[in-house]
Amino acid sequence: MPCAADNGWTHCDAANKAIQVQRLREAKATGADVMVTACLKCQIHFKCALMDARLKDEIGIEMVDLAALVAAQLKE
Repeated sequence: MPCAADNGWTHCDAANKAIQVQRLREAKATGADVMVTACLKCQIHFKCALMDARLKDEIGIEMVDLAALVAAQLKE
């Protein structure tokens, strides 16, 4: 299923989605509940993969932007 955010820069085809899912499974296997990245393209791709209800239940990991995480910590 194509991601709603698909365009020339963020196109999600079957090969891309397979890589996204593999990386999300690897992250979850570490015991992490959150994946942090500063890369907007990565955020889009991983969030796109997580929109698949079957994967969200299996992987259940949150995507967080590095800048947002740092900003939240500075407010505390």
